Amino acid sequence: MEIYWKSPKIKRLVEKYVASSNEAAKIMISIKAAANYKDLSRGNPHFLKGKDKGSFAIDLISRGNGKRLICKPYGVFIKDKNFNYDINSIVEIIINKVTDHYKN
Repeated sequence: MEIYWKSPKIKRLVEKYVASSNEAAKIMISIKAAANYKDLSRGNPHFLKGKDKGSFAIDLISRGNGKRLICKPYGVFIKDKNFNYDINSIVEIIINKVTDHYKN
């Protein structure tokens, strides 16, 4: 998948996690290697509800840390008549933020 970044600051933060965590590095490699959203195999990718509807999360670091990427499809993709994504059509993403799932 092609990855875009909301800001250079977010990209630097993720690069910092990747440099210090094998788990984060493997997850980023798997995102880049995936042909589309359906092929994402690491990081428990899942679509969000509520205020983040339309976005999805990918766990970057687990084991109690809770760091996760909040992403949205980017570029050209398909939605059905109910505005649900065709996950095969999501081949580009934009990473909008990094959150700590366990902190308020």
